[in-house]
Amino acid sequence: MQQSEDQVINQVVSGMDEDADGVISRKEVLVFFADLLGIQLGGLVDLVADLTNEQLLMAAAGLSIHKDTFVKAWHRRFHDNLDFVGATFDRFDINGDGLMNALEIEGIVNNALNHGDRNQDGQLEKDELALFLEVIYKVC
Repeated sequence: MQQSEDQVINQVVSGMDEDADGVISRKEVLVFFADLLGIQLGGLVDLVADLTNEQLLMAAAGLSIHKDTFVKAWHRRFHDNLDFVGATFDRFDINGDGLMNALEIEGIVNNALNHGDRNQDGQLEKDELALFLEVIYKVC
């Protein structure tokens, strides 16, 4: 059964805020996408927590997600509209190669910070992420 936009947004935001502190960190974004795709990070999660953003990008540089894999995994988890998920993927697949790599995921985080960080504190809070995702739903 397909869920509403609000239901999906609430699940995504809650799922990303792994430590329930109300702030979405880059580490939490990485863990969220790894979990979505069934990638077991195990002890790497603690290692990732100590990395700078640049180190995190370098560590994930070789990782990529194929569009079909992403769309199916997202739909399986959130029961979202398949066409919407595909269109959203295409929008953030900057080089158009059908793969989402670490730099493109970082681009999503930066885009969310640039357009969603209303209080300009350099952090993405749950309500700010929810508003950013609402805009994506309207655009895609």
